[in-house]
Amino acid sequence: MTIKAGVRIIYDSLGDFEILVKGSLRIQGTFEEPVVFDGSAAIKNNNSMIKFSGANLLQSSIIHAQFIGPKKSVELAEVPSGTPLNTGELILQYCTFTSTGIHTDSSKYVKSTKKVFHLFLFSNIRFKV
Repeated sequence: MTIKAGVRIIYDSLGDFEILVKGSLRIQGTFEEPVVFDGSAAIKNNNSMIKFSGANLLQSSIIHAQFIGPKKSVELAEVPSGTPLNTGELILQYCTFTSTGIHTDSSKYVKSTKKVFHLFLFSNIRFKV
């Protein structure tokens, strides 16, 4: 799936929705027209705005996107037993995260309790509190 520049996705108070990626996702915002994911009105925040589960991260990218919390923004999800793990690295470039962050289930990727950001390739990322 491709999300083009200027698109605004609003996660409202009517449900706990997310974009579940099991293949690939390309977010193609621009400096003038970023793609905006607005979770500021979400009351239920159990799900992420975008969840990768058994996805090919090499064919996915998030470029010029803004994520507004408190809803979780991007998640590399735990997958059920027998389901392939996410593969590759997810490219994030020119993204802004306001009152939200990136989440992983690191136990599925490494034998450690540390978050695994080696699956991401960051470039010009800003986190705002």
